[in-house]
Amino acid sequence: MPDTVKFIFSGMVPSRLAENVARRRIRALHNLHPGVTGWEVEVGAPPPQAYGGLAYAVRLEAQTAGGPAAEGTATAEDLLGALRLAFDSLETALAARQHGPRGRAALWLQALRHRIARRAIS
Repeated sequence: MPDTVKFIFSGMVPSRLAENVARRRIRALHNLHPGVTGWEVEVGAPPPQAYGGLAYAVRLEAQTAGGPAAEGTATAEDLLGALRLAFDSLETALAARQHGPRGRAALWLQALRHRIARRAIS
């Protein structure tokens, strides 16, 4: 795993739990996409008035060699949910770059089926 993982916490106290979860997902993504050279994880808790209640916003950036950075963003009511959604978004963006336009459609359908199956189980 690359050593260049930058964590930014805005509007909240730094969370070791969020860092550990992010590092675990980064390790998994790095195994799938070894071309990523750097990672940035930005976690923020906007003021309660912004979303009608407390919501966590997560922005992830994966710098790739010889290309623009891939990005994943998400907002959720809980921190772990926002991290999971942002990493899912980033993983889809990285895979889409790797597989081209036809692969993007297949990946999108696969992700949609996976999310529907998870909801059916819940």
